[in-house]
Formats: sequence, structure tokens, C-alpha cells
Amino acid sequence: MKMHALETELRVLRTVRVEEGELAAQALDGRMAADEARSETDARNKVLQAQRDVAYLAVTDASKAVALATAAGAAVAAGQAAAEAARTVAERNTARVQATCYEQQAVMEEMFGQIESLDVLRCQLEAQLADATATGDEAHTLLAEAM
Repeated sequence: MKMHALETELRVLRTVRVEEGELAAQALDGRMAADEARSETDARNKVLQAQRDVAYLAVTDASKAVALATAAGAAVAAGQAAAEAARTVAERNTARVQATCYEQQAVMEEMFGQIESLDVLRCQLEAQLADATATGDEAHTLLAEAM
């Protein structure tokens, strides 16, 4: 009987040892799975970190682009204001030049009118001078005959 009890106890011990081995194998499998999951998580975290860094750089670049666009918009507005001011000055200068041309034209027309009047007066004075010269010549001739 003692042998039978020892054999039974041996079978129980073997069964326990097999179960312990299976539990140890399951524990090792679980630990390996956890290590793989941790490695995958670490790799995924690195990818996410890189994506976050890229997104941060993109936001920074976008902010710079917005600042540059705003500055360009301000430069365009300043250029438009300068162009408008230059156009206004050019319009004023054109108006001044046009007014000066009209004034000069009026002065020239007045001068030509005066020249024509003076030319008529000159012709009259030349005619009077010719008459006076002729009258003077006649008077000299009569005076010479009378003497």
C-alpha cells in the first residue's frame, strides 16, 4: 500500500509539476507579449512624437507664412497708397500744365491781337507820314517858288 500511495503521490507531483510548467510557460508568454506590446507602444510613441514635431514645424512655418503674407499685404497697401498719392500729384500737375497752356494761349492770342492792331496803326502812321512828307514837299516847293 505504501507503494501505491507513493505512486499516487508521484503522479500528483508530476501533474503539479506539469501544471507549474504550463503556468510558467504562460507567464513567460505573457511577459513576452507584454514586452512586444511595450516595444510596439514605444515605436508608435516615437512615430507620434515625430509626427507632432512635423506638425509643430508646419504650424511654425504656417505662422511665418501668415506673418509674411500680412507684411506683404501691408506693403501692397503702402504701395497702393503711394501710387494713389503719385496719381493725385500727377493729376494736379497735369491740371496746372493745362491751365498754364490755356493762359499762355490766351496771352499769345492777346499779343497777336495787339500786334495786328499795332500793324494797322503802323500802316496808318506810314500813310500819314507819306501824306505829311508829300505836304511838306509841296510846301517847300511853294515856298521856293514864292521866294
